Amino acid sequence: MVGASPEQFARAEPVLRAISPKLFHAGEVGAGHVVKLANNVVSASDRAVALEALALAARNGIAPRRAVEIMLAGAGRNVWLEALPNSGLLDGEVTSGFTLEVMHRDLCAAARLAAESELPMPVGAAVRDFNARCIEELGRDAEGDAAALVMDGIAGTRMFRRAQS
Repeated sequence: MVGASPEQFARAEPVLRAISPKLFHAGEVGAGHVVKLANNVVSASDRAVALEALALAARNGIAPRRAVEIMLAGAGRNVWLEALPNSGLLDGEVTSGFTLEVMHRDLCAAARLAAESELPMPVGAAVRDFNARCIEELGRDAEGDAAALVMDGIAGTRMFRRAQS
């Protein structure tokens, strides 16, 4: 996600392509940052709403693995749910590679940008607040998917058992 003038982008493109096959010229300087924040709001929201939906299913007697399987076949499917069966999270392995602190920084930056843009973001704000709660309970360096453990606590479920250390 690159923000640059067309000339700047053309000059940097060969180097950037060597770093990543996913290269997008988003627009002028700053546009890459904006779309990165927007993308991370969606990513964090996908995770939070999927966790909440799985808690609803679990509280009503549906095993998490079965709920995921069914939701992946329906309109509720999202990238986070797609990755869940192979992530190890349902077995207590929390290794998302993205810390709660990093996600929180982006959610707060998105909220500031929204305020500057005079754009209310009630869903994004709720996700930011949930992420802040996760940090309070687990610490800033906890993996992003450790939010599943916080949702378990909120819901009174045991969907994501903690791995034995």
